[in-house]
Formats: sequence, C-alpha cells, structure tokens
Amino acid sequence: MKNIISIFTILIIIYISIWSYSYAVETTNLPYSDNTDYALYKERVKNICEQYKTKKELIKIDDKFVEIQESYDLNEIVDNHVDNMNNIYKCALLSAQKKSLLLIKNDLTKKNPILQENVWKKIDNKILKVEMSTKSLKCNNSDDKSSIIKLNVLQQSTYETCKYLSYLEYIKEHNNKLAWFLGQKKDKYSISEVTYLYKQNIYAIDQEIEHTYKVFPMAFHALTEYENNISIHFLLELIKDDYIILREKLHEVINPINQVVYKISNAMRK
Repeated sequence: MKNIISIFTILIIIYISIWSYSYAVETTNLPYSDNTDYALYKERVKNICEQYKTKKELIKIDDKFVEIQESYDLNEIVDNHVDNMNNIYKCALLSAQKKSLLLIKNDLTKKNPILQENVWKKIDNKILKVEMSTKSLKCNNSDDKSSIIKLNVLQQSTYETCKYLSYLEYIKEHNNKLAWFLGQKKDKYSISEVTYLYKQNIYAIDQEIEHTYKVFPMAFHALTEYENNISIHFLLELIKDDYIILREKLHEVINPINQVVYKISNAMRK
C-alpha cells in the first residue's frame, strides 16, 4: 500500500513539474497572434489551459475574470481565486470523508452485529452531515475511486490556476495602459507618482504569481495526506467504540461471577 501511495505521489510531482514548466514555456513562446490584452488572455486559456480541463468537475466554478476597463482590484481578484481553490478542495475532503465512512459501515462492521447496532447510527449521522455540507457547497457527487478523485482535483485545480496565472499576466500588460491613463491626468498625478504606482502594481502581481506556484503543490500534498489518514482516524474511533462494547460485555460476564464469590464467602461465615 505504501509503495502504491509513493508511486502515485511521484507521478503527481512529475505532473506538477511538467505543468509548471510547460506553462512557463508556452506563455513565453506562443505562436504569433494578432490578439492583445483580454483577447490574448482568452486565447491563452483556450490554447494552454483547456488541456487540463476535466469532464468530472468537483464543483462548478463561475468565471469572474472579466475584461478590465480602467482600474482593477487585485485583492478582489486574488480572493476570487482563493475561494475557487478552497471550494474545490472542500468538495474533495468531503468526498474523502464520505467514502471512508461508507467503507467502515459496509465492509468493516458487517461481521459484528453488536458493533453495527452501536456504531451505524453514529456513522449515518456523520454521513448525513457530510451530505448536507456537500449540498450546501453545491459539490458534484462522485462515485470514483480515491485515486481518480485526486486526479480530478489535480486537473480542475490546474485548470483554474492556469486561467488565474494567465489573467495575472493580462493585468500586468494592462498596467501599461493604466500608467498611460494616469499619466494623462497631470493635474492629479505626477510622473514620479505614476511610475511608483506602476512598479508597485507590477511587484504585487509578480509576488502573487510566485506565491501561486509555491502554494499549488503544497495544497495537493495536504489533500493527499488527509485522504491517507482520514480512514485511520475513523478506524481509531471504531476501535474505541469496539473496546467500550467489549468492556461492557466483560462487565456483564464477570459481575455474576463476583456475586457468586461474595455469596460463598457469606455462606462460609454463617
């Protein structure tokens, strides 16, 4: 099992490495295009990002990357991407929880009727809470195996991240127009102020691009670790419940024996 997980993890790392490299190369070596600005962004999404799109989305993501007219709010753009990624991973975590609970309920408690009686209700309550959260987030239901879910997470998160990075590149180019626009308002902005704002915006975007590349593999690794350990967590709870049942049954058996000893002792005293 550990070998399978290790191999899968290595494949994921290779996938991420290839994606990072291919995106960097393709965005700097696109075929000649007459498109500029937002049209070029859309073309990049189609030519570069579409290859990562999955047919089995964990959640429907609304595209809010619209064409910028004059100014823009980088924080709002960042928050939108963070929300999208959070929702993808939340749906993946909920799916992992439900599958682990169903595995325990259907496969591991069948041979123990007493455990079924005591545990199934608790498991059903947990499954109900997971399903309510899934419905609240509007996650798409999936019956795929764990590894396939990871692949869907990887594909959808890669697609959304690719779009996001392309959009950040677009607003970097838009900063040239923004600097020119501010430069025309000489009564409000001096050349030094325009230069400072331009450099500040470019620096903020570059920092966000670097941060996105850094966080992307970390988030997927955290999901992998969670999926690998959530079943163990539920099983430990099951062992605890099983132990409580054993203790109660043992007490039921031993208690009458203790009573017999006391009765014999009392009889001998008489």
